[in-house]
Amino acid sequence: MYTCNYACTRTCNDAHELKTCIRPIVQIFRELGIQEKQSSAVFIAKSARVIVTENVMFNLPRAAININDGAMGGHVIARNVIFNSCRESGDHGAINSWDRQPFLHAESGVPSFTPSPITVQDNLILANYGSSQGVDNDDGSSFYHILRNVFLSADGFKMDYGGHDSTFSDNLVVGQADGYDGQACVNVGSFLPRHGDAVVNNTCAVLGSRDPTKLDVVGHVAQCSAADVTLAGNRYLTHSGVARLQCGGELLTLADVQAKGLEEGSS
Repeated sequence: MYTCNYACTRTCNDAHELKTCIRPIVQIFRELGIQEKQSSAVFIAKSARVIVTENVMFNLPRAAININDGAMGGHVIARNVIFNSCRESGDHGAINSWDRQPFLHAESGVPSFTPSPITVQDNLILANYGSSQGVDNDDGSSFYHILRNVFLSADGFKMDYGGHDSTFSDNLVVGQADGYDGQACVNVGSFLPRHGDAVVNNTCAVLGSRDPTKLDVVGHVAQCSAADVTLAGNRYLTHSGVARLQCGGELLTLADVQAKGLEEGSS
């Protein structure tokens, strides 16, 4: 059962133009996945400037919002309440994204392979059932601005398989009680120079871990260098009051990480 209306602020000029500026005005999505299991409340593909705001989404088999590709970007996902997603799957997030190839577009008036940033802000997300993150930036997802969200029973920021140029800021992350594997607050791969992600001004509470030796491990970054990734102003809460980070292959205390130029102003 769902309640849904759609309003398009701009339509295609011809049959070959991709549709942009579509705003789903939806109040409630619930009980999805009865016939189609690989389904979401909102699925975005080859689109620009899609706005998804002020919805309640729950009781779903997979991600509530699935972004298939970066394409032209410019989407805004804001002020939604999401819970009980990924009830029939794992290795996924309540909001899930992929980004496997660049798209040539002229949204700014100039041909470019770079999409406009995709903004995820001011959402309340409970990543229960099979969800791992509130936002699962998978398969090279890039150019995301994720800010001012509350993520409960969730891991924090994730980037893998070549994702880059994203920002995770001013979020509250409260981890799962049984935890995962020492990547509760941040988990990012390697970056090319000047294309690293930024994880700044977040508060993250680590409630537990499946490995008792990792109760104070708050995350993993592949490159332990301020030239490659930005970590700053974050607040970590653990049972012991000590925060350690897997940083470039070493398990370091927060003080040791700060000596390498990362996590300035963090505690």
